[in-house]
Amino acid sequence: MERSSLTRFAWLSIVAAIVPIGLTAGAYYLTGSVGLLSDALESLVNLVAAMMALAMLIVAARPPDERHHFGHSKAEYFASGLEGAFKYLQTYPYTCWEQRITKAVGASFYHSLRPYLDKAFAWDGSQELVGKTLALAAEHQAPNGGMAYFVPRDEYVDPYLSAFTALAFNWLRQKGWNPPGPVQDK
Repeated sequence: MERSSLTRFAWLSIVAAIVPIGLTAGAYYLTGSVGLLSDALESLVNLVAAMMALAMLIVAARPPDERHHFGHSKAEYFASGLEGAFKYLQTYPYTCWEQRITKAVGASFYHSLRPYLDKAFAWDGSQELVGKTLALAAEHQAPNGGMAYFVPRDEYVDPYLSAFTALAFNWLRQKGWNPPGPVQDK
């Protein structure tokens, strides 16, 4: 497929990402529902991915120049930076809820992005990590339903951590995981 067609699809992806952001953000504005805010924020990931794809297609289409004698067609190798991010998350030592759920989200994305990574890189235990992290969610949920970094008490609840947890649960659900129902229902 020629690059101009691919670029058109990338623009279409950007538009397709903006529409749900606008709709859910508008619904959040009208209702104040944190769930709708979480959905709007989650849709930003799709927008960023579409914009990154468009940027890489535009760069890859550039002709050779003084600094790039063979052109820019290797721009798609930008994805190799993902490997460094996964290595960082793989060995991340912190244990507060924010770090645990972030690491679990990274582990879940690792599997879908695996075909684009160096074949020598492997994140052993990444599948189990997601399940174990989701099982720990209740240990970080305060009686009022909010999430806390370490001690699950109402006075330690952080609204941003609670919103991030809802967002992370949405990402994990999209990757085929089932966040714990009792934690979501509280």
